[in-house]
Amino acid sequence: MLALGGGVVGDLTGFVASTYMRGVPFIQVPTTLLAMVDSSIGGKTGIGPSPSHLVLACLFVSADCCSRTDTPAGKNLVGAFHNPLAVVVDIELLNTLPRRELCNGSALALAQPVRVYSILHRLLLLLLLRLQNG
Repeated sequence: MLALGGGVVGDLTGFVASTYMRGVPFIQVPTTLLAMVDSSIGGKTGIGPSPSHLVLACLFVSADCCSRTDTPAGKNLVGAFHNPLAVVVDIELLNTLPRRELCNGSALALAQPVRVYSILHRLLLLLLLRLQNG
């Protein structure tokens, strides 16, 4: 399977790839900056609260799963972890995006290193505390 598009396309394709025949390979080609720096990385696929997504999700999972929500809005209602075989990023695609899309992706691209640094910092502190306490 091939996911050519933004985060929604990648999530939907990844979810279908993870459930069809207990998982088939797929390749992701993100076309938005946000998808390039976030949603195409990590293998987390999901289907959100949109009614059309929910109908599609119910084709692949049991109906009782579709009736549960982990938040009132139903975010990440149905999903799986299924890494793509490859993620192909063509930065020339960024030239086709409107300014608003570039701003959305830029904000997250700048926040990612801070988030990773914060997690690593906490882990290092925990390790040092364990070493100190024996």
